[in-house]
Amino acid sequence: MSGINMDALRARLSELKEATEQRAFWTPAQGSNRVRIMPPWNELGKIHTEAWVHWGLGETGRQMTFCPLKNKVGPCYVCEQVALLKASTKQVDLELAQRLTPNLRVMFNVVDRAAPEKGVQIWGTGIANLREIMSLIADPQWGDITDSEAGVNLVIERTGTNLGTRYTIRPERQPSPLDKSWLSQLHDLDAMVVHKTYDELKVMYDAGRRSGGGDEGDPTVGVPTIAPTRHTPVQVPAASASTSATVDVPDCYSLWNDANDPICKGCALFQPCANATTARQAKAAYVAPDGVVRKAVG
Repeated sequence: MSGINMDALRARLSELKEATEQRAFWTPAQGSNRVRIMPPWNELGKIHTEAWVHWGLGETGRQMTFCPLKNKVGPCYVCEQVALLKASTKQVDLELAQRLTPNLRVMFNVVDRAAPEKGVQIWGTGIANLREIMSLIADPQWGDITDSEAGVNLVIERTGTNLGTRYTIRPERQPSPLDKSWLSQLHDLDAMVVHKTYDELKVMYDAGRRSGGGDEGDPTVGVPTIAPTRHTPVQVPAASASTSATVDVPDCYSLWNDANDPICKGCALFQPCANATTARQAKAAYVAPDGVVRKAVG
């Protein structure tokens, strides 16, 4: 008798978890929405959390994932590919790089006044709406709009679709007390920021590129038209901590880095190159551990 197919089980468990998470999220409908921003979920007094995300991944080209590099938790395969795409000669690659560049995502605990039976949900939105809500709270006329007794509902008007989506936010005048049961349903928003591993990000990116990722089925989209150019690195002589030097940065800087490659390991800029995440960082100044200032010329 055969045993349990653990791979299939884990895949199904992942699908179930994702479905559960999706039910916990709230998205404003077209037109007018009435929503209540919930009070802080912990003693730190936070009503929201912020994290950098990548959009446009996976087979559908519509999946989102958190960026470990921008969130300062580890390397990011997608950011590395964005750097290559930005150095491409194809306009479609440059457009893809624009879409995949990380954006700041904001999450609030909210209750949809049109569907209170759903309890506390998570609203994922952008920095513009965060600015509007923080401005209201900072305004003495409104103050703490999240207060469980004296807080107010927000009316969120949504118009347009996709990149043309626009929001306007205004507070209602009358206080809107909360159902006390909702206070026990508050989500730990910080815990919602879960990063995928480097290899998992690679799978997501590659899946989107194989399928075309919504880019009219073009299989070459996301496959950079340039390859990192290998150059013998400029050797910088040893110098004292007070010495400054200006050196050429090889063309492969931030595009090619391999700890097992003797050419890379012999390069004076090996470590900053390893830390670089975009091609534009090839023009940045770098102060080496030996005190030598190294900067791209030109």
